[in-house]
Amino acid sequence: MKLTTVSGRHFVGLVSLVAPLLVFAIAKIVGLGPLMTHAQSEPNTNDSDVEAPARQVDPPTLEARLQPPAESTASLARTQELRVQPAGEFVSPFYQAIAIEEPPEQQVAPVETPPPPAPTFALSGVMNSRPPIAVIDGDVHRVGDDLANGWRIQSIDAKTLAVTLRHADGREYRLTTGKP
Repeated sequence: MKLTTVSGRHFVGLVSLVAPLLVFAIAKIVGLGPLMTHAQSEPNTNDSDVEAPARQVDPPTLEARLQPPAESTASLARTQELRVQPAGEFVSPFYQAIAIEEPPEQQVAPVETPPPPAPTFALSGVMNSRPPIAVIDGDVHRVGDDLANGWRIQSIDAKTLAVTLRHADGREYRLTTGKP
């Protein structure tokens, strides 16, 4: 069999994949893995040449491994607090409630609204006919006609050249031509 460049690359790729798996399998068989039991020896306290026998220590149990360190008891207590929160309320674990004093309630006096301004209609003239006619803002109107913004013509007086307007809220306003 002749070794070519392509087959050499395939061989190197295959070895690079299989070699770590072989090393791991051998380490597991020999017992050099994370699950091996730990042996601990006590240091020799006397000066004699006699060695103390090595003491075998059992690996920690699963429960012992799952116990939290003593430093994290405060965070665990906060976690338990958050788990007890009622459903639907989410409280961030980073939030700490701060007591805020509310100012005493102050009674606010009701604000009286000023009356609306007088209408800005311009009376051009009044004609004494049956019924009387008034020219307001260039349009001819009779008694009972509605003007803008809720105003209605209440009466037209041809003798005094005046028109009385009444608003929907009950206010009255008198328009005059300004002529005597």
